[in-house]
Amino acid sequence: MKKKGLFIVIGIFFVALIFGAFLVTGARAEQVKWPETLIVGTPSLTGANYTVWMGVAPVIKKYTPAKDVSIQPYGGPGVWGPMMAKKEVDLAMHSGCSVLDLFFGRGPYKKLGPIPVRTMIGGNHYAWGFNTYVARNIRSLSDLKGKVCYTRQMGNPMPGQVAEALLGAVGLSTKDLKAAMVIPSFKEGVKDLIEGKIDAFIYPFISVSVLQINQAKGEATLVPVTRKQAEAAIAKLPGWYICDVAAGEAGNKSEVKNAVCAQTGIHCRADLHPEIVYQLTKAILEHHDEWVGCHPIAKEWGLDQKPVTSAAEPYHEGAVKYYKEKGLWTPEIQKYNDDLFKQLKK
Repeated sequence: MKKKGLFIVIGIFFVALIFGAFLVTGARAEQVKWPETLIVGTPSLTGANYTVWMGVAPVIKKYTPAKDVSIQPYGGPGVWGPMMAKKEVDLAMHSGCSVLDLFFGRGPYKKLGPIPVRTMIGGNHYAWGFNTYVARNIRSLSDLKGKVCYTRQMGNPMPGQVAEALLGAVGLSTKDLKAAMVIPSFKEGVKDLIEGKIDAFIYPFISVSVLQINQAKGEATLVPVTRKQAEAAIAKLPGWYICDVAAGEAGNKSEVKNAVCAQTGIHCRADLHPEIVYQLTKAILEHHDEWVGCHPIAKEWGLDQKPVTSAAEPYHEGAVKYYKEKGLWTPEIQKYNDDLFKQLKK
């Protein structure tokens, strides 16, 4: 009888322990209040980022408590950054190097001051440079002196920054060009290059333009850059790195070496609850197979790619928790994160 009574007491104890843990977990879950609608900022209505989010949104609604996801073409960080600080935007998709400037409140965002933004997931990358074609016979950055180029874009500081950094690597600036103009649109830039109205234009080296230029002019390429020149350029472009574009990767016929590259990422407001960011990160990455077909660049996302890199502002603690669970968070990335916060305090 005594043994039977002991077993009953032990049984009651474990039931109470499990029930208590359940109550604590439930209480914590109730404390996490999700926004009624997650607001996502993207650069444009017709761009790749918007299309990718059209694929990601259903996955978020399927695997998280989020009831709705609203994708808004707000433009660049200069627009959605201040909105994020006011809790009017929750997430955004943009190049990490540009958002790094937003985090510090420097460069084109100096008037805004530091914006509380964090990285959630790193995704696809773009190789940037002076787009031209082989028959144009521009064999080096120095050959751009006296040429006509599109070097700036309305509302986007990145083309101008890249142009000055690349030209600066050979002791030039946009003032040394015959004309350094604002690109009317991506479509117009490609058209004007093909028609001979310009010699080159600063833009990502992507298949949409490469294939058109290949068909019309033989072979699209970027103005050649040496390793030393690329290193000098990225020294002036925080968050950028050097990469090669293998033949065929962007529709290009030949390999392009030493391009300066920027990684696109998903960014979030710093004050989003860690559990929300954790669940969003988990859902997007672990169900990548459900949205990978929404756009060609989507294949560059996922756990088997580079969701954790040192190419943007610090990661949100909720995302860090997930990456630690997956073994993707390294001492090097932790140091990078810590160093950015130290720089911000200076």
